[in-house]
Amino acid sequence: MIIRQVSLVITINDGLKGKPLLKSQVKIMVDGQRYNCIYKQGGMFVFVDLSDKEHIIELYGNGYQNEKIKVITAKDKCIELMQYFQPSDDYKFSNAVTKIVVDVGTMVDKDVVRKLYTIDNSDKSIIKLAQDDVNEQTQSLRVFSPKKLTALAVPSLFYIEDGLLSEMINIVEVIDEQTVKLENPVHSEHKRGTKIYSVKQYTITQEGKAFVSVANFESIKLLKICGRNYSIIEPEINKNKFNKIDWKD
Repeated sequence: MIIRQVSLVITINDGLKGKPLLKSQVKIMVDGQRYNCIYKQGGMFVFVDLSDKEHIIELYGNGYQNEKIKVITAKDKCIELMQYFQPSDDYKFSNAVTKIVVDVGTMVDKDVVRKLYTIDNSDKSIIKLAQDDVNEQTQSLRVFSPKKLTALAVPSLFYIEDGLLSEMINIVEVIDEQTVKLENPVHSEHKRGTKIYSVKQYTITQEGKAFVSVANFESIKLLKICGRNYSIIEPEINKNKFNKIDWKD
């Protein structure tokens, strides 16, 4: 009997519709080599017997932006990730979708990591801290939520908006109706009532442009991270139209 070790599970969903993708829609590379995953219903791509080290996982799909993920696998440990494949400009959009090209400019320093996100700032999605003792050792958070925490799609990225102390966190588990577990401890101290937002990440090309598509929104906030610097804008958007935003440093 052959026993295989599950090293990594990535659940891949359509970033616009939220629906799981099929195996035929995704091509996967591990460390530069084509990889054939075990597929399970619900968009689950299962990686088995990966060696204990850092791996580069590349995800490709027709009509979607390419994704690259770094993971460090270890024996007897399974990593679970939730990935939202964001549409590219050749995606089959409906008429009720707003498309945005954000130009953040090219980078002189190629070692500085830049990322672009949309922030879900609707009242029904905002989570707030329910404790005052959050510090650099905190890896679980008590929170207030307008909806049941069990409805959160996790693991997933969230943004703590707290001025110069703002930071990204990865919520990996809902422990109970008021507590969530983080992948890593927070970097800064935060107070009760601090807002936490769900975010979606978009690929920035070598030319410094990102393609964003959204549906059913009241307003849009864009978050740009350059190294440890965080910037947010709330641009005027023509709904269900094609928009261009110049947001160079």
